[in-house]
Amino acid sequence: KKLLFIHALKLLLLPTIKAWHASTADEAESIRRLFPEATVLKHANETPLPSQATTNPLSQRERKVLFLSRVAPKKGLHTLIQAVALSKRDIHLEIVGDGKDGDAEYLRYCQGLARDAPPHVRVTFLGHRDISDPQSFFASYQLAVLPTLGENFGHVIAESLSAGTPILVAPTTPWTSTLERLGLVVASFDPEEWTKSIECLMSLSDQEFLRLSEQIASEYEAWQIHQH
Repeated sequence: KKLLFIHALKLLLLPTIKAWHASTADEAESIRRLFPEATVLKHANETPLPSQATTNPLSQRERKVLFLSRVAPKKGLHTLIQAVALSKRDIHLEIVGDGKDGDAEYLRYCQGLARDAPPHVRVTFLGHRDISDPQSFFASYQLAVLPTLGENFGHVIAESLSAGTPILVAPTTPWTSTLERLGLVVASFDPEEWTKSIECLMSLSDQEFLRLSEQIASEYEAWQIHQH
């Protein structure tokens, strides 16, 4: 279907498109590969990102899992709740974000899944939050999880990496190659596979976690350099 769409786009719309917009250098490269004759204007995501990364100190306070996104089927919150519910570990999942008008039924579905989770798994719906300091915010979590069906850019992913915080993501975003190097891609949407990855990250020792956090920060800064 995607190939048919691209072919139709070349035939019908390309002559009328004067310029393409890309958020990142990788996205610009993908556009040029499909449309060699295209004019591509690279303009970063409107919300500014930190120029330098920090590492996550992961203190001995409660270690929490974060979902930060719109509560909508595409973002895969149901997969995450099902995954933590399968875990044998004590887990506190915090969900930051709300849905649009058409997402009310999906929100109720996810809330039902959360109520059915075992007692050692706590799921808290926090709703929308204005986050002024994303690095400090992400550093208060042991990991973030986003089983999304697809992202054009993935601002949440960039913010998590900038804080040195691991973020588990499906291979459906522009960040796949970076996250694969860090071992943070879950290839399946089977909740059991997400459970395994979540438990693996939560079982890291303090030293192992710090090493991973440093690798994440290094990858983020390398990505930032590539954008200029």
